[in-house]
Amino acid sequence: MRLWKYIIIFFTILFCGAYAFDWPLNPKIILSSFCQYNGDGLSTGIRLSGSNEPVYAIAPGELIFSHREGENNFALPYGLGSFMVLWHEGGIQSVYCQLETETLNVDKTNIEKEQMIGTVGDTGSTIGNNLRLILIDMQENEILNPVKNLIPYYEDTKKPVIQGIFIKRNDEIIQLQDNQIILPGSAEILVESWDLREDIQRIWKIAPYHIILFYNGQEQTEISFDAIREKDNRQVIDTGEFEYSDIYEENWMFKLGNIDFLEGKSHVLVRVSDFSGNTVSSELFIDVKRP
Repeated sequence: MRLWKYIIIFFTILFCGAYAFDWPLNPKIILSSFCQYNGDGLSTGIRLSGSNEPVYAIAPGELIFSHREGENNFALPYGLGSFMVLWHEGGIQSVYCQLETETLNVDKTNIEKEQMIGTVGDTGSTIGNNLRLILIDMQENEILNPVKNLIPYYEDTKKPVIQGIFIKRNDEIIQLQDNQIILPGSAEILVESWDLREDIQRIWKIAPYHIILFYNGQEQTEISFDAIREKDNRQVIDTGEFEYSDIYEENWMFKLGNIDFLEGKSHVLVRVSDFSGNTVSSELFIDVKRP
């Protein structure tokens, strides 16, 4: 079964044109995931746990920019701390943030694969030592999900969690129960869900990768965190061109669009997956009728 899983992943990358880069840190411990809600937008990268470990280039590339925390911050993105930017074949930029300032290796312009470029630090807007990795496809003008493009693949056996399915009407949010009676008419569907870190037993929430809503057997909404791009000065994800306010009601509460509930029996199903393919589903049968 594991063999077939890797065969499927290999051909997905081959035919979808995804990139394959090495991980910059070992072991691979994800603290926060791509498109995770960060209070005012979508996370544009992933955060990896570390404690002064060496950070390596994910592929051969050219050092095109570096910044040491405390230098002139004019026009620089806020919170990146000390960071470096490498340019790779195919127009991909890799950005390594929150590095320890004194360890930035800027002596060479041409960087070899797996060459040490610095160590994990706590510079910028971060709590504790960690590395923030961002991948940018300059040709497509997209920010890529790093986990989708890093080899070897992130091993994860824990399924995501669906805490509940909700409807929102007139600013009132109600959790749905199986065989619940609701009034007919339009309502927004919300799901409270998160993925779990593989490396610890206690609950550490990170954003899932893929969410689908079905109503009476028909797919209504699909959210997939593959890439972010700019459209009309907005930060949107590719599937559905949603911006963060279209996706998140609040942290871990995802918006899945409106359903026009018709009188009679209704079936609502939400399916949530992580990048490793672990999937969880929650379904409810709703009785739609007037008093």
